[in-house]
Amino acid sequence: FGSGWVWLVRDDGNLKLVTTGNAGTPIAGTSIPLLTLDVWEHAYYLDYQNERGRYVDVFLKELINWDFAASNFAALDTILSGIGGGPCMTAIFSILSMQSQGGQN
Repeated sequence: FGSGWVWLVRDDGNLKLVTTGNAGTPIAGTSIPLLTLDVWEHAYYLDYQNERGRYVDVFLKELINWDFAASNFAALDTILSGIGGGPCMTAIFSILSMQSQGGQN
């Protein structure tokens, strides 16, 4: 992948990896983002120089909260059924944010 973003998304109930460039986002479609990795040079250059691969390895192995992403993925069935139909991103992110902070929806 080049400069841009790599997203772990839920799309039609499945996990997918999606890449976007510039200001592209899977939110504009039907996908619901669970995690994102910034692969623009500004995200890694000071710590990793030209070693983007090492930056990605560290991100995947040490920085991602996989339990948080898994709980968000699992919660989406309940959330989507509760808002009656197509995804409303504001509602989804509000509910997931409250859940991650120990709140209730």
